[in-house]
Amino acid sequence: MNKSQIDIEDLFDWLEQQPELAQLRKQAAATPCEYCPTEITTDLRLKTKANTELANEEGIIGKFRDIIWVPGRNMRGNAFSTPELDRSLSSVAKLMSISTLWDFVTTIPLFSFSLSLFSWGAIPAGTALSFILLWASNVAGENATDRRPKHTSKANWSLAAFVLLSVAKTLVSGVGVDLMIGNRAIQAEYAQKLAENKLSEDRANLTEQSKPSSNLIAATQRCSELQDQMKQLGANRAVNNLQYTSVLVQANGTFEDNK
Repeated sequence: MNKSQIDIEDLFDWLEQQPELAQLRKQAAATPCEYCPTEITTDLRLKTKANTELANEEGIIGKFRDIIWVPGRNMRGNAFSTPELDRSLSSVAKLMSISTLWDFVTTIPLFSFSLSLFSWGAIPAGTALSFILLWASNVAGENATDRRPKHTSKANWSLAAFVLLSVAKTLVSGVGVDLMIGNRAIQAEYAQKLAENKLSEDRANLTEQSKPSSNLIAATQRCSELQDQMKQLGANRAVNNLQYTSVLVQANGTFEDNK
């Protein structure tokens, strides 16, 4: 049969439906290759690549760098593409990385201020939260571009998550910039408000303490009444000595009380 008479789609459908070819399909899917649409023949358009040519083992530093600055190759999953597509994906990855890095920088002051109760741990905790958001945004952006048939739903959810995270971080980034630029002015204003509140409380306490208490008023009134009784009884003390002594003790206390 002439190759031109073979329907490629039918051939692929047939290959997918043959259970005995499962291992062959798995091996073919794991074979790295490069598609060159400008070539004339099939052999040149689809080139297999040696594993050594495509090896990209990275250490911890490289992986950490890829989290912060997303490589263009991560935007296409495990698929291999033309250099032109890789350049296009690299441009998208750079734009996304710049955006998430800016959000990372501007959200650190806001998170640190929100966690100020942790004292010295506020800045590390705020930085960690901002880094988690950066990582989540970049992962969502990477998955959003992987739109293979079996990954469409995941790509849609990832795109929605990326948009929501970007909008949320954009809304709070302005506050973060204000905190970052005017940190000293905000601290001074906050300290002034605390001082004013403390001064108002002290004044209220002083005013309250300067007022005579109800117990003091009652005791003063009782003392005046006893003094009046003593004056009346003292005029004829020889007759009223016992009553005078009783009133005197009430007014001044006993001998034991005055020791």
